[in-house]
Amino acid sequence: MPISNPSKRIFGLDFLRAIAVSLVLFSHTLELIIPEKWVPGLMKLTGFLGVELFFVLSGFLIGSILIKTVDKANYNFDSIKKFWMRRWFRTLPNYYLFLLIYFIVYYFQHDHFLLADWRYFSYFGFLQNVFTFHPNFFGVAWSLSVEEWFYILFPLILLGSYRLFKTDKKRILSTIIFCLVVFLLLRLGTGLFIDMPWDKGFRKVVVLRLDAIAYGVLGAYAYYYMEGLWLKYRNLTLCMGLVFLAAFCYFFWWDFHSNANALFFTKTLSFSLVGLSMLCLFPYFNSLKEAKFSLWGKLLTWMSLISYSLYLSHPLLIASLANFEISWNLKFVLCWLLSIGVSSVVYLLYEKPIMRLRDRFYQDTYLAEVGEQ
Repeated sequence: MPISNPSKRIFGLDFLRAIAVSLVLFSHTLELIIPEKWVPGLMKLTGFLGVELFFVLSGFLIGSILIKTVDKANYNFDSIKKFWMRRWFRTLPNYYLFLLIYFIVYYFQHDHFLLADWRYFSYFGFLQNVFTFHPNFFGVAWSLSVEEWFYILFPLILLGSYRLFKTDKKRILSTIIFCLVVFLLLRLGTGLFIDMPWDKGFRKVVVLRLDAIAYGVLGAYAYYYMEGLWLKYRNLTLCMGLVFLAAFCYFFWWDFHSNANALFFTKTLSFSLVGLSMLCLFPYFNSLKEAKFSLWGKLLTWMSLISYSLYLSHPLLIASLANFEISWNLKFVLCWLLSIGVSSVVYLLYEKPIMRLRDRFYQDTYLAEVGEQ
């Protein structure tokens, strides 16, 4: 996601964001290039890893902002409102643009206007999957609900911790631990007493997934208060993260093909372990300030810039090509080219001007320095 001052960008974080959106796009175009029997498992795995990486990255960035705000000793409800406004300038315009586009496309495809059903108004408040399964309509919106509710709740919980702890470090860490523990316990309790599917249930219901972003905030805490250790062990944590992620991929593949329904571990603890594994990558990639290969570096940075529009738009473009009688390889290439092209146009003509407008009303020097993206 873009920042106000491109020169302040951290290439390693752009790299991770480009990988995340590429994994999601790849998961939705897999059926064009691989045998049908492998499609469901690989789609779930690559899409899952891409979104989880987005979650941790988002938590790392907003955690950096909130921790710095707290450390300035001016953290109050006014600073929370400013944080919310900057976030909503970043997330809501694109989301509502594509939400309306999805409604219009659905109308022309099915001759039915979904907003005639009051339940679909829940999308405007990110309420469609807070406690229930996400509807099939506008499928990628489920992750936006998780992020928006975390943006709302975490700063408020952090403010509440001021009455319990005297030091900023304890306030922040206690809030992070609270989120990690409470939502893990909710998953564990749900797994014990309610039989739900892994994807529609445990993965995409907001109240079961808010800890996914808290792992990124934990990383921001470690970077801010333990920078020496963060940098010293970045190569070790990178190796650990990659090994753990490889082990999870093997386990996930085995579980998916061996069980009709996912195991209890996959539905509950695996989300936490993947979040921690993703976090292990951040000390190394956060230290990569510039691209070593300019051409690839520019391409990855651009993919990062357009990632939000790309994430929202690509399902429509893939669906629009589904009925064309062309070869699978051409269809695959067109899906990628059209998705990147349309997202680039949306970013340049719509998203970027809104970011400039936001900075006129809610400018903050620190936010530009850390790269609020």
